[in-house]
Amino acid sequence: MLKLLLEPYPHAETYARSATIALITGLFVALFLMYFQPFGIAEAEWPSNMAKLWLVAGYGLVTFVTMSFTTLLLPRFFPKVFSEADWTILKEIALISLTILLITLGNTLYSAAIHITPFSLESLTVMFAYTVVLGIFPAIVIVLVNYIYHLKLYHLQEKAIPVPSLAETVIQGGLEERFFAENEKDSITLASNDLLYIESSDNYCTIYFMQENKVQKIVLRSSLSRLEQQVNDTAHIVRCHRSYMVNLQQVRAVSGNAQGYKFHLFLDNIQIPVARKNTSLVERFK
Repeated sequence: MLKLLLEPYPHAETYARSATIALITGLFVALFLMYFQPFGIAEAEWPSNMAKLWLVAGYGLVTFVTMSFTTLLLPRFFPKVFSEADWTILKEIALISLTILLITLGNTLYSAAIHITPFSLESLTVMFAYTVVLGIFPAIVIVLVNYIYHLKLYHLQEKAIPVPSLAETVIQGGLEERFFAENEKDSITLASNDLLYIESSDNYCTIYFMQENKVQKIVLRSSLSRLEQQVNDTAHIVRCHRSYMVNLQQVRAVSGNAQGYKFHLFLDNIQIPVARKNTSLVERFK
């Protein structure tokens, strides 16, 4: 069981998708509570039906704010903890459990604020019990089903790729790349086939390349999209992920797990993730 929990999990989402999920979940909670009216909502005295609708909708707002905090803000505060490469089923379940516990606390405080139930250990326990039944157990099932689905979709044992012939390498080596930073002063020039990959982090990009048979790197202040527009060898140097560009000439193998496909480079067993929308790149090597 522990081995399963430590399996890679496709956690990484775009901010827009995470915000959308938080909004939809908040709306669902609000509608659910309006219809079923648990937690003493039906018995409470309300100034008017309209006031009741607005106040009950507040539970949905608590859910939206909490999910936005755990899925949008926490990854920005702790990027290493939320690294896509290290994300597992266990971490996903832990994040969902944390989110649900915070929603429980938030809803209990909100119930006390609008005078439905007093804030007490008993109220917190009852709210926690409802939340566990309605949230945590279904969420764990969804995580496991999602893992199995993605594993079946992307599972690929590491598959070696034929090394290009000397003639092909000479032809490919004729191109040159020159990347400029935003200030148009800092730059690097190198042969196209010496480039390994480019990794983006916030407003900076790290360019990894070969020089004197060693892996070197340089950091430029620039977006990855901006550097992508400066590429000459567009047939081989491609965007494969929101945070990565890779030189397909340097790929020695491909593999896949529930997180998606990965390119393995020739040196130091460097692995570059391939976004699910870019899986057509992998088809070249199958």
